[in-house]
Amino acid sequence: MSDRDIPPSGPMARIRAQLAGPRGYRRIDALLSSDDAPAAIAALSPNEVFELVHEVGFEDAQPLLELVTPAQIQGCFDLEAWQKDQIEVAGLKPWIASLIETGFEKVGEVWGALDTELRALILQRQVRIWDVSLGEEPEEDNDNPIMATPDRFFMLELKGDDDTQRLIQQLVEDLYRADADLARHTIMCARSEPPAELEEQSYRWRSARLADLGYVDFYEALDLFRPLDAD
Repeated sequence: MSDRDIPPSGPMARIRAQLAGPRGYRRIDALLSSDDAPAAIAALSPNEVFELVHEVGFEDAQPLLELVTPAQIQGCFDLEAWQKDQIEVAGLKPWIASLIETGFEKVGEVWGALDTELRALILQRQVRIWDVSLGEEPEEDNDNPIMATPDRFFMLELKGDDDTQRLIQQLVEDLYRADADLARHTIMCARSEPPAELEEQSYRWRSARLADLGYVDFYEALDLFRPLDAD
């Protein structure tokens, strides 16, 4: 979690939360009640979706998330998942959980629109992969749960706590239901690509999208405020 994700405390923070919450609920209700709710929601910028979800919480934002576009979700991932140039996959877990709640079709649609590198990086951080077709198999003394993919091509060791393990297992199963080729491609990339290269390329794509929204890259901002050399 980045510094901006740490909720403020104190009386003023509580007052702001009380004011912001109802406003977020009213706006979501207005969007969902419009004559063309999908079009009204699609017109939101990714940062507007991001702010609305965090104002009301993921549970109450679920009707909104069912109608957002893949590009909007990708933008929310861009805003949520990074601390400087390093990805923090933990921040994406509530987004992925809410996405799964919308159904496997939406999962496949959104997942397919994400950068290839980001897809692989998310999975790479959460599982260890064995390619059964190459004769690979888990060690007998492995303590973590092992799942076989629906096509039996891979064995995945599920890392993290119980909730994370269940989340990733459901994600993989939904991806196979939606698009087995996409699921296999994600797993193969996660298995074979160097983590540092995936993270670097993901950060480049993310920085370019945020620049289009008017956000300044962290390291470019440092350059702007670097003291000038004295002649």
